[in-house]
Amino acid sequence: MVLNADISSTPGAPVMVSATGTVAFVGENIKNFGKLVLVKHDGGIITAYAHLDVLSVKEGDVLSDGTVIGQVGTTGYVDTPQLHFEIRKSRPCLMSVAHFGCLHPPVSGLASAGYAGRKQSGAALPVAV
Repeated sequence: MVLNADISSTPGAPVMVSATGTVAFVGENIKNFGKLVLVKHDGGIITAYAHLDVLSVKEGDVLSDGTVIGQVGTTGYVDTPQLHFEIRKSRPCLMSVAHFGCLHPPVSGLASAGYAGRKQSGAALPVAV
């Protein structure tokens, strides 16, 4: 079981990394997710950002929290512009967008944007901790 969040947004809205980390993966190898960025953080945490349109980072980039990594899009298996966001530790997802705590929201204006946390059995992401 995987907890995640699909955040509705405007096409082209900037997507920001939620905490300082290093880009571990950028690609379209998992067709469900479309354009996907995975960022590794301290403590074995990985954040995933999927359905991006424009990508602004490459593997190995070291990012400060709030750095723009791409733009909201409709890549993968979605019909409307959105960001699929996950927080994972040792592969299983830890939190949905509703549980950010000290992390910064990945899409500007998240408080006013519509989002729906949901449970689903997700595809395995291509990075192990």
